Amino acid sequence: MEIILKISGTIERFFPEKEIRFVLKKGVVLSDLYEMMGWLYGSKISAAVWNHGKNRFRGPVIVSSGGRLLKNEDEILYDGQIIELKRFLIGG
Repeated sequence: MEIILKISGTIERFFPEKEIRFVLKKGVVLSDLYEMMGWLYGSKISAAVWNHGKNRFRGPVIVSSGGRLLKNEDEILYDGQIIELKRFLIGG
C-alpha cells in the first residue's frame, strides 16, 4: 500500500522533499512509518526536527490526516492515506 507524507509550513526546510511516498505492507501503524522514515530519510532530515537515535520527531510537530490529529503510534494506516506534517509554532 502507498502512504503519502506531505510536509508544509516552516518544517519544509528540514526535509529533503515536500512530499514523500512510502510503499508499505498492509496493516502497518504510524510507528512503522516513523521507522521507515528514519531508515530511508533519517540522514537527510535535520536533527532540529528529527531524533536520529529514536526515529521520532523532535519538538512540536503536528501529524494529521483527513483533518484529524494522529497521536497514537499504534494507529493503523490505510492505502492512499495522506499524512500531513506541520511544525507547531509557539510564541506571539
